[in-house]
Amino acid sequence: MNTILVINGPNLGILGKRQPHLYGTKTLANILDEIKSIAKEKKIKVDDFQHNVEGEIINFLNEKYIEYCSSKKEKINKRLAGIIINPAGYTHTSIALRDSLEVFRQENIPIFEVHLSNIFAREEFRHKSYISPIANGVVSGLGSYGYIAALHKIFELEENV
Repeated sequence: MNTILVINGPNLGILGKRQPHLYGTKTLANILDEIKSIAKEKKIKVDDFQHNVEGEIINFLNEKYIEYCSSKKEKINKRLAGIIINPAGYTHTSIALRDSLEVFRQENIPIFEVHLSNIFAREEFRHKSYISPIANGVVSGLGSYGYIAALHKIFELEENV
């Protein structure tokens, strides 16, 4: 069964309570339930992870890289279809997170960067993303639908494999 990684960075564990005027009222659990329900219909597994600590997100990505990409023999029955990541504040600060994602790009695994709010309509420092240059696509400002849009794009790419 193919798998999609859905990764969320700092403060996304308190969605629904944190600045609902910017991020909406859905919780991360609500968003993940919706993603998993849609993916299940396509017989795709979702492996999700949220952490406030940059190093823990990088550890997770490194573990998944080893699990899915280190041995071509193991990939026969185990394939990573794509990554959806909302790096949150690490979008604008973390070269290390970018580096941990870039190894997936070299394996032709699509990466989609998602932001609930429109980062380009916010403070100037939010306009620079270290992740966007290595992402296959960026969705910003569509609220929780951004995750669903990225998910459907991964499905579309899977159909063409």
